[in-house]
Amino acid sequence: MKKTISVLIIVLICLVGSLIFHNPIEHFLPQIQFSWTFSKLAPYVLEFILIVWLSMLMAKFIQKLALRKFVLIASILLLCGIAFAINPIYEGDFAHTYQEVVVSNKDAVFPRGLAMIALPGCPYCLERVNTLNDLKDHVSNLPITVVFTGADSSVIEGYRSVLNPEIRLEVSANKNLLLQAVGESFPSFVLNSDKYPIVYHWSQTGFGTGAMDWLASQEKN
Repeated sequence: MKKTISVLIIVLICLVGSLIFHNPIEHFLPQIQFSWTFSKLAPYVLEFILIVWLSMLMAKFIQKLALRKFVLIASILLLCGIAFAINPIYEGDFAHTYQEVVVSNKDAVFPRGLAMIALPGCPYCLERVNTLNDLKDHVSNLPITVVFTGADSSVIEGYRSVLNPEIRLEVSANKNLLLQAVGESFPSFVLNSDKYPIVYHWSQTGFGTGAMDWLASQEKN
């Protein structure tokens, strides 16, 4: 029984640690060449394994079989609920949902490479800075630009202070054509490459780890 208690405490500490360091684990794994999808999923898998293990250890203290099964299932559901509340999965986290956009003169509308179309003052746009920085760190040959739909020097400087210095910032010179192509949902992501005659367009919820892995694989080919 003492051994079970000791193991239970160790597993509990590991679970708490994985919940606290969930995001650092997720950001570290791509640095050692794991895909973004695997890196996003791995902490959740680890936490689920630890939760099941912890629940099985707690159930050992229950003598009645029926009650033991109830405690096992209830504790798994409760702990999983807590874990997902701490580190939720959002819509589009794993997505790679895009549209093909045909533009007569795509180079006049979009910069070469990947562009994030941002609206000054849009909090969701600023939240995707880490996504762009991660891509630039691991796919260094991919040109990345943040394209603003309007000029706001204070906002642009705010982005400049947190973005990888190799990521360019510019204000769109063809705002109307830009919005006709991608709509008015911000941020939007577009890929304008010599490899393709069309432009690939992702919405905010369509550009997840699947899209990042696809971009990385395209640039390496």
